[in-house]
Amino acid sequence: VAQYIIASICLIFICLTCTATQPKLSKSNLQQKLWVNHHKTLKLINKIKSKSTTKASRKACFFCAICDNRRHKTNMFFIKLSMRKLKKIGENGIVIATIVTFFALTLSACYFLGGAGFLTTAFGIDSDEKIYYFLSTAAIDDVTLARQNADLIRLRGGAGYVDLSNGNSIILSVYPTESGANNVLEKMASEGLIVRPITIKKVELSTKDKALKESVESALTYFDLAFDTLYALTNDLADGRIVVEDVSVKIKVLYTQIEDIKSVFYDNTKDCTLDAVTEIKLALVTCLAIIDGVETEDLASTLSSLRRQTVQLVFCRSAIN
Repeated sequence: VAQYIIASICLIFICLTCTATQPKLSKSNLQQKLWVNHHKTLKLINKIKSKSTTKASRKACFFCAICDNRRHKTNMFFIKLSMRKLKKIGENGIVIATIVTFFALTLSACYFLGGAGFLTTAFGIDSDEKIYYFLSTAAIDDVTLARQNADLIRLRGGAGYVDLSNGNSIILSVYPTESGANNVLEKMASEGLIVRPITIKKVELSTKDKALKESVESALTYFDLAFDTLYALTNDLADGRIVVEDVSVKIKVLYTQIEDIKSVFYDNTKDCTLDAVTEIKLALVTCLAIIDGVETEDLASTLSSLRRQTVQLVFCRSAIN
């Protein structure tokens, strides 16, 4: 939060500085900067005037009240036009600076009022939390009926995961974005289905050990690796870009990658007794069991297994605080 407040203060300072340094729109400045050659013209006219006294009077001019030269009158027109334009530019600059200032204040207020979601969406600012989205049925009172419906969903390639903690609702699949879940929901056009979020929180360690924190951050990459792989395999298989045999090969590769992450983390934290570290170790073991549990038989059962294991993976990660 502090860095965004500081950034907003800097923006406000820059805007106020730009406003304060607007050029002064005085006639003297314009005379000096725009029409330096006027004095040369004036000297020439004075010479002519000193030699001829036929004209009793001359019309007043913007600069000196002795010039009635046509070219000079034309110059006066452009000077006045330039003054109006510069004045308008100065006024517009103040308006723009004011808008930017209030926008910067709005960004600061977003964090104080819980508007981090707006900043993340609009500017891609990373948040401490990640949100995934379940495509799910509404709550079902009878758990036996829920399990029967889940079996039917599995036959069609859905996850068929009965969420006992959410009123026996049945989860069909999970998505990394809300738009992705909503797109599938619209295509299915089925009543009784909803999109509901689940939050993956950032793991906070009660230690100042930099090496330990780096080890934890490295170990937690298991989730992104596993989720992205399972999610991609599901989409590729459903779209016909790969076959079931390809899934088997890539699942084995993923298992080896997670096993390597687990081994390194166990070695780096063998003497650590923090609860968060213990939870991550359990999560790594569970992740390996989830990956190993992917069934690769026919198309529908493989899709169902991939989606069900992905749902379990998200639940497992969300349990780490």
